[in-house]
Amino acid sequence: MEVISTSVGKFTIDLFNKLNETNKGKNIFFSPWSISAALALTYLGAKGTTATEMAEVLHFTLGAAAEASSVARPSRGRPKRRKLDPENKKAADIHSGFKKLLTAINKPRSTYSLKSANRIYVEKNFLLLPTYIQLSKNYYKAEPQKVNFRTAPEQSGKEINTWVEKQTEGKIKNLLGPQDVTNSTTLILINAIYFKAEWEVKFKAEDTELQPFRLSKNKTKPVKMMYMRKIFPVLIMETMNFKMIELPYVKRELSMFILLPDDIKDNTTGLEQLEKELTYEKLSEWADSKKMTEILVDLYLPKFKMEERYDLSDNLIRMGMRSAFGSNADFSGMTERDKVMISKVFHKSFVAVDEKGTEAAAATAVIIELTSAYVSHALKFRVDHPFCFFIRHNKSKSILFFGRFCCVPMEPLSVSTNRFTLDLYKRLNETSKGQNIFFSPWSIATALSMVYLGAKGDTATQMAEVLHFNQTAREEGSSETTRPSSARPKKRKMDPEHEGAENIHSGFKKLLSDINKRRNTFLLKSANRLYEEKTYRLLPEFLQLITRYYNAKPQAVNFKRAAEQVRAQINSWVENQTERKIQSLLPAGSLHSRTVMVLVNAIYFKGTWEKKFLEKNTSEMPFRISKTKTKPVQMMFLKDKFFILHEATMKFRIIELPYVENELSMFVLLPDDISDNATGLEMVERELTYEKLAEWTKSSNMMKADVDLYLPKLKVEENYDLKSPLSSMGIQNAFDPRQADFTGMSVKKDLFISQVIHKAFVEVNEEGTEAAAATGVLMMRSRVPTMTFKADHPFLFFIRHNKSQTILFFGRFCSP
Repeated sequence: MEVISTSVGKFTIDLFNKLNETNKGKNIFFSPWSISAALALTYLGAKGTTATEMAEVLHFTLGAAAEASSVARPSRGRPKRRKLDPENKKAADIHSGFKKLLTAINKPRSTYSLKSANRIYVEKNFLLLPTYIQLSKNYYKAEPQKVNFRTAPEQSGKEINTWVEKQTEGKIKNLLGPQDVTNSTTLILINAIYFKAEWEVKFKAEDTELQPFRLSKNKTKPVKMMYMRKIFPVLIMETMNFKMIELPYVKRELSMFILLPDDIKDNTTGLEQLEKELTYEKLSEWADSKKMTEILVDLYLPKFKMEERYDLSDNLIRMGMRSAFGSNADFSGMTERDKVMISKVFHKSFVAVDEKGTEAAAATAVIIELTSAYVSHALKFRVDHPFCFFIRHNKSKSILFFGRFCCVPMEPLSVSTNRFTLDLYKRLNETSKGQNIFFSPWSIATALSMVYLGAKGDTATQMAEVLHFNQTAREEGSSETTRPSSARPKKRKMDPEHEGAENIHSGFKKLLSDINKRRNTFLLKSANRLYEEKTYRLLPEFLQLITRYYNAKPQAVNFKRAAEQVRAQINSWVENQTERKIQSLLPAGSLHSRTVMVLVNAIYFKGTWEKKFLEKNTSEMPFRISKTKTKPVQMMFLKDKFFILHEATMKFRIIELPYVENELSMFVLLPDDISDNATGLEMVERELTYEKLAEWTKSSNMMKADVDLYLPKLKVEENYDLKSPLSSMGIQNAFDPRQADFTGMSVKKDLFISQVIHKAFVEVNEEGTEAAAATGVLMMRSRVPTMTFKADHPFLFFIRHNKSQTILFFGRFCSP
């Protein structure tokens, strides 16, 4: 086991350094155990140079020379064994080591969960050598499972994903995408690992509070920071300006180690010196219990959650595992009849750290194809800036998980808003086929969230489901809610006074503050207001909360006797907030004597491209509305480097066009071509989900390329009555005078939403973009290398606030 833990440890640092080359300033998290185990199972069938290279990269060569001398001299009739061919004694020791460690990991426990499993999925017509099958079962407990890659690759991929999901308690989903398993796949070797344990001493939830996490010298982001004062093993490395702490889990069989730089000196993360000097030998020495001192510590540690996915193929090739991925690969220890090679190595990982402890999971898929000391005062250990961490199996000293945390993941609110964006887009698309669409999901979600602040019961639940607030509440820990007293009815999970809902409104407050911060180079602002009938009594608590979270100052007006004058007043306020781009938000007759409240959100953005188009390069060109129909547009042109992604299976491309300062970007989704009389967008629109959009627009998935960019100048103004789309999406009670429950606003159960009106404007030209939108909720009483990106046919586009990953505006342009 010691040889394996050393091999895995050395491989950990090598792989971390490789991943760091392409992930500067980004979080990193992986399971070196899972990757090593999956590749060791592959190495079991490797021969010759392929085996030697794999052994070198995985550090299975450790002690080979010492072991080799004990190997018996082969007889004359048999070729001499290569030192690191899998049948060599040293290789057998490696596999025996994995077997022992696998047994240690999977031993039954009552206090925490740790398990790892391997499996081989093989094309039913592909013959594996009986020796390989026997050895894989013996060393890795890897049962071969026959599947039909040739005629049912997608179904086979789903079967593999289901097994991985089950082994990791649902934490690793969709390890393999639809394009990863093809009819040329012959073999997929899988390892999965799952870990869940409580801290030996837990943090107290009441000591957790919002504090800044310092991303760089001048940049911070709020995190939920846990706190405890306790004695921990600590190592202080003054020469390298960092300190390390060991946080043991129950029974002390596993521990998390955190390596924290002393401070950040400039715009870097502060980890650079530590990462540059990091070696396995140093890490082992630092984590030696004899070197660490028991000290009383004031420990501040952020709650965090990370999910990462890596295609490790290029990294492994650059590390030296070349032969295995080429046509000269030698896996004759697996099969004699066919010549195979590794095509891809995918790895997916998950970790969540909170007051109770840690949950972590990972899975690796190797896809094979046919070739064609105590002191009286407390040491402060404040983890409020980027750090490295790893989880170690203490008995074997094996690193099971390794990571870097340096950027705070996307806020759950942004996930909710972006999911709502695509849901609403699909509803609007049902009645707007072949027409332009443009709206601000931020504006609509904000206006509805202000209404949700006063909703109760089923009305609140329906609004939460449609706006995807239920997911945010689950992620933000409804488990921490205290049990209600017997005198008070139990809070519904999504009632606004519930902690999960409080997190949602706090999220809007934070993002509103970020949107409205002062800037010199572009303008971005959003505002809310509440207009209330002066004779109708709203609850003081509701007015207090809507002011606290949404800065929506209540304005008493006279809907009863002067509805038209109030309408003009509201429209004037919206005009002023949107620099006159949104006029007459509320149409004539929309307000009357039964109106008691109007909640309004307005948003305005004006930004200059980071790389401007030149007017002299703009010329009239045809915009292809369908296969046979065109319309002239003013087409801008720019040749420059942009981040781009080409989705070959769905036949479209995405380009990111950043505005100055890179705080916001426009993304354009352009089909490769148009078919027949359709726009060409149909397949993209049908398959579009939040998960896919988030994956496509990840900077790690986009490549920087020289692009010949053609983009039409455009101006779009749209007006929507959202009552029907929102009702069909599930917000039904809120619009029904008999069932609406807004008792969080008023003690009278007589309020309902009569209309949700949204108006949006966007203009794109050589300088940049101007966009504005407003939403009014009316409430009544009841009664690649150089490529061309030519947007000359229908496309989708959206404007994203990059820091929070929130989509502020979303649209389709298909009719100039």
